[in-house]
Amino acid sequence: MTSFQRSKIGDLYTKLRGVDITAKRMKEIADDNGNVRIFSGGATIVDAKEADLANVCIHRVPAVVVQAFGVVNVQYVETPFTFRSSFWAYTHERKELVEWLYFFLEEKLELLRWKGSAYLIPKIKASDVDALEITIPYDVKTRAAKLQRIRSAIAPDGNIAQRIRQVQTAYENVRDGLFAKLNMETK
Repeated sequence: MTSFQRSKIGDLYTKLRGVDITAKRMKEIADDNGNVRIFSGGATIVDAKEADLANVCIHRVPAVVVQAFGVVNVQYVETPFTFRSSFWAYTHERKELVEWLYFFLEEKLELLRWKGSAYLIPKIKASDVDALEITIPYDVKTRAAKLQRIRSAIAPDGNIAQRIRQVQTAYENVRDGLFAKLNMETK
């Protein structure tokens, strides 16, 4: 039995296409009680009601959305969603392979952001991601579940980068407070 499988992302995963939607339109239909998540440029993510998205392709499979313009990022999504046409998403019939891809691409974000930094407004091409070779372990379901448990323990909301920034800020505040107190005591 092979302990892993190697493949290019573009060969292993199905690519989903986005829709033409403007930031203005997203703002108009944004609804905190919406049941469809819409991903757009930068860090713009809104929820909208499906009824407000006539003639829009709504995806209903687990997927990894690649935010390829502005703020280069990846998002894992299981709920109904759509995204701006300058983005794309990857899916697979096996949910654990989609989860594994998400963890893999998170690890590659710095590389992707570096590639995107060649442009005035950061952007990456689908071919940059499609060409990446991913290694899938034979026990991918178990490993993906372990990674998810670790992520949840570190950042229950799923945003590890934000959690790291929060911890760093808290550390800096404590450090600065201690230095200020030390300076007061030595005067």
